[in-house]
Amino acid sequence: MSSDARVVLEILEPALQFVQKCPVDSKIIDHTFPTISCPICGTAYCMSPCVEKLATKNKKCPTCKKFEMNTLVEIIQNISYRARLEELKASRRVSDHVYDKLRVEYETRQREAIARVYGKGSQEDGERDKPP
Repeated sequence: MSSDARVVLEILEPALQFVQKCPVDSKIIDHTFPTISCPICGTAYCMSPCVEKLATKNKKCPTCKKFEMNTLVEIIQNISYRARLEELKASRRVSDHVYDKLRVEYETRQREAIARVYGKGSQEDGERDKPP
């Protein structure tokens, strides 16, 4: 091993202590994929597949052991519905009128679900590490 490679490893290993990882699959939370946070402890999880599995199996937050993850099911479903709606619009299988109507309906449901779970108003769509 060259000295350059050893230096990189010596710098990388201590830096990994400060990287946020999903407690379920240890994937590094790097804001390149959707995440969802526990409203009690604030721990961020990969939305798919980690939170989906925890929510459907009626598990508690692995970090704080207090929050019932199944309360996130509605938020996860709304995100899936909106993604499917975007696919339909991109493939021109849904009219602009129907798309607009459904998009508004899903956004409203999402805001209401987030308010119920997190006890506050909606978040920006582009935010990560917060409720979607």
